[in-house]
Amino acid sequence: TTSSKGIVELAENGEDKDGVAVQGSDKRLKLATEDSHGIIKFAKNNDSKKLHAVQANDKRLSDARKPLPHDHEYAPLKHEYNSHTGTINLTGSKEENIAGIVPPADGSAIIYARNDSHHPGAVGIAGINNPLEQNTIHSYGIIGHGMFAGVRGQSNGNTESEVKGAGVIGISRFGAGGVFASEHNYSLVADGFGRISGYDDSAQLKGNGEALLVNGKSAFSGQIDIYNSNHENSPVNIVEMFEVDEDQFIGAGDVLTASEKGKSILKRSTVKYSKSVIGIVSGNPTVIINNSGLKKKIYPIALTGKVLCRIDAREKPVKAGDLIVTSGTPGCGMAGVIDSFNKIGTVIGKALDNLDKGIGTIPVFVTHI
Repeated sequence: TTSSKGIVELAENGEDKDGVAVQGSDKRLKLATEDSHGIIKFAKNNDSKKLHAVQANDKRLSDARKPLPHDHEYAPLKHEYNSHTGTINLTGSKEENIAGIVPPADGSAIIYARNDSHHPGAVGIAGINNPLEQNTIHSYGIIGHGMFAGVRGQSNGNTESEVKGAGVIGISRFGAGGVFASEHNYSLVADGFGRISGYDDSAQLKGNGEALLVNGKSAFSGQIDIYNSNHENSPVNIVEMFEVDEDQFIGAGDVLTASEKGKSILKRSTVKYSKSVIGIVSGNPTVIINNSGLKKKIYPIALTGKVLCRIDAREKPVKAGDLIVTSGTPGCGMAGVIDSFNKIGTVIGKALDNLDKGIGTIPVFVTHI
């Protein structure tokens, strides 16, 4: 102990005496700070004290001088004041959260480039790779690599201009404008509502539902799935847009027939077992074909699959599986029976649910008989 000898004599805490052993709990052996020293003493940032160690983050160890015109033969670089030839390898650690679509601050990046020009052609960072062989692959202008996002491009856009802006523009003269691939997820996610918190929760977007605009020929090789997030209210449909010649209100579920005017114009059905029946107005069009060339006074007609249909069951109840034909009630279908050749071509679908009485809406599978 410190008071009686064993094999050795132990020193008191901080005791400096010949022939005694320093204990492991001695305060002189603890980790040093700026305020209390252990084995050594640390100097504070920019302090000059005798027998004090300068710390690695001392600002005097970094060179913050502004670059001046110079040359140097001792290095493998020859450059003017604002240009370099050679390679640059920077390693560091900087971070600063980005909230919303705002310009990132210089505290968030190892390389920060800001171009204050307001003229066309201004670029913040340009990456150019010019291989000698034109067929060389695996050569890139810029590569972005990150744990969650390799590249994030953003734009405020302009609501008053026809050019709305774009987060990222990919263009090519002979190759693809953009190539996306993933090993374990969707290669491309386009969300018109801005619900991308699973990929980036800092954007805080609220979109209007416009997700993807494709102008030109498209090719698909593989499965296409369409999911209905509102399946309880209205099924999704593949539809074609048609012009209607009536001024009266046309609603989802109405049964339409060909108009006497021709020219692909439709009207609301008004007679029983009409052979001119064309289709049912969809309440939730998803895949839309527009051959009319118009943007107004056109309505989506379901081409196939399930669609909600207005039914008049006042004369006869409708059971699941019944054939649906036009009724005498404008825009309504009814349960029909094909018992003569004159009724062939009047069926618009098959009932998928029951309606015992009155006028209501039930799902119908579109089919023509």
